[in-house]
Amino acid sequence: MEGDKDAVPRVVAFVYTAGPDAIAEYDRFRLDATEPQLRRALEAKAEAQLRAAGKLVANVPSMVAVLLTAAFEAVRAVEKHPWWSDSKYLVAVAKHFLDVWEPLLPKKKTRSQKIRERDLGWCQVPGCSRRAKHAHHIIPKSRGGTDDPGNLVGLCTCHHLYGIHGGFIRVSGTAPARLKWELGGRVWSGVGRQPTASPLMS
Repeated sequence: MEGDKDAVPRVVAFVYTAGPDAIAEYDRFRLDATEPQLRRALEAKAEAQLRAAGKLVANVPSMVAVLLTAAFEAVRAVEKHPWWSDSKYLVAVAKHFLDVWEPLLPKKKTRSQKIRERDLGWCQVPGCSRRAKHAHHIIPKSRGGTDDPGNLVGLCTCHHLYGIHGGFIRVSGTAPARLKWELGGRVWSGVGRQPTASPLMS
């Protein structure tokens, strides 16, 4: 409070304009209280009372309040439930917002999708013309392999589950361009089929 001659008059003015609650808080803080401290104390007290009553009160800019009021009126006209509480209207507005905008949000691609897109959507086993359905770890994670794109290759279900994990096919190297395939003892170097168009785009 030292060095601010106007502090006490401002606090006193705030106390008497805010009402009995502010007077009680000011009396609790005595002369050590500042205006921000009193405001925070009153806000905390009001919030505790609202929580106990199961109510939600939000301070919003006037334009937001106008928009919310208009949205509530629109919901009231559509739903024809004039006895709904404001919280019920707020839930209806939020649900409508999600229903409209959520489908338009870009979906986050999985690691498997990114790898299959890199491989143009095709199984990379030489000679295979099937679409890639899985992303296979060249060095298994159980043996220290990572999720780095160079350790992942797109494979069709058959070659992945029955070829690789069935022990009939082996792959080593770094994807996508430095792979070595072993099928029945025969070695192919390089990647598999490279079409001009991706099946993921068709």
